[in-house]
Amino acid sequence: MVSAAVALVGVGIAAVTPVIAQDKTATVTERQDIMKSNGQVVYRLVPGYIRNGQGTPEDIAKGAETIIANLKKVPPFFVAGTSTADLPGKTHAKPEIWQNMDVFAAQAKKTSDLAVALEAAAKTGDKEKISAAYATLNRDGCTACHNQFRAEIPRGG
Repeated sequence: MVSAAVALVGVGIAAVTPVIAQDKTATVTERQDIMKSNGQVVYRLVPGYIRNGQGTPEDIAKGAETIIANLKKVPPFFVAGTSTADLPGKTHAKPEIWQNMDVFAAQAKKTSDLAVALEAAAKTGDKEKISAAYATLNRDGCTACHNQFRAEIPRGG
């Protein structure tokens, strides 16, 4: 009887493990989608406006709003067991995130605050203010966080 119960528990654990792994993989995919959305703003939309005059200050303000909304979603998508050590090749989130969660959360907050500053600059319509706010967001927000908490992404990845 005891061995039958142990066998059933073992089967239950085996049946649950793929679901947990699948949930973590889905979490990583959603997290990456959020970050790609931010990247569209930071690496395409704003530089396109600043360098080539593509788009409008209103587009930049909406892009900043997207980043702000996305960063509110960030902490829940960084669940334990979803680092490069746990899911090699599927994520670029370094284990350091979970070892320094307070620092990581503070960096996410700082990045959000810098996106608020970009939104405010965009609402002035002043290209120089937009450019300065963007440079600060990119350097002190996105890049600072990636340098500390994101593993290098291979070219083409």
